[in-house]
Parts: sequence; structure tokens; C-alpha cells
Amino acid sequence: MNEISDVDTMYQLLIKFDTVFSPSLSEKARGLKDYAEKLVNNAVTYAAIKDCEVVGFISFYLGDEKQAYAYITLLAVVPEYQGRKNAQALFDRCIEKIREVKINTVELEVEKNNVSAISFYKKNDFKIIEETSDNNFYMQKQL
Repeated sequence: MNEISDVDTMYQLLIKFDTVFSPSLSEKARGLKDYAEKLVNNAVTYAAIKDCEVVGFISFYLGDEKQAYAYITLLAVVPEYQGRKNAQALFDRCIEKIREVKINTVELEVEKNNVSAISFYKKNDFKIIEETSDNNFYMQKQL
């Protein structure tokens, strides 16, 4: 597992995974290059590598003195590597890092129609705490 810490690598990662998300990242973010810079400057990103190729990644924000929780903003695995524990390995590394900095709450937002993601998060002890829109759930996990 590699940590992504430069903007160009992050940008290439976002391009590669753009359409894995629905809606795509380019539809949700104003510009992928700007989003890559934001992630590198403010988030922690780990990439799963198989046969010298990135097959998945997770990006999350760690809390600070104003925000006492971590927030998972992106988790994706390319379709051909889904169901092979790659998402779980990325998630486990994320939780390990969050625990290292002594944060006890993790939050995320997920689309209601993303049944597999909701199932994954529930399996990992996340609870739906509210509906944020017609399309999304806000989920939380206590560590």
C-alpha cells in the first residue's frame, strides 16, 4: 500500500478512477486538477497496488481541534479487482491511521443507490445517521 503525496500522481489517479464513481468525479468536482491539489494538501490517500498498477484507493480527512472526527471522502476499487478484499485492506489501513492520531469517530456520505458500498460500510460497523438529500445517506462509525 502506497501513500499518495504529490499532485500529479493524485491527478492521474482521479482521471483513472473518474468513471468508477457515479456520478463521476469530474461531474461532482469543479476540476480534477484542483481536487487533486486539495486532496494532497488536506487529506491522506492510500493506493492499493497489484502487479505495478493501482487497483484502488482511499482518501480521508483527519480531524483537527475544530473537527473531532475523520471523514472518508473517496474509496474505490477498479471493477476487475472488486470482491478480492482490496477495499477492506484500504479501509483497514485508513482506520489504523485514524486510530494513530486518536480520533474516535469516522464519517462519510454515500449514495442511497450504492447498495454494495452501504453493505460494505454496515459490515464495518457504520450506522446511517441521517439522510442528507434525496440521494445520499450520512454514515458514522465509532472506533
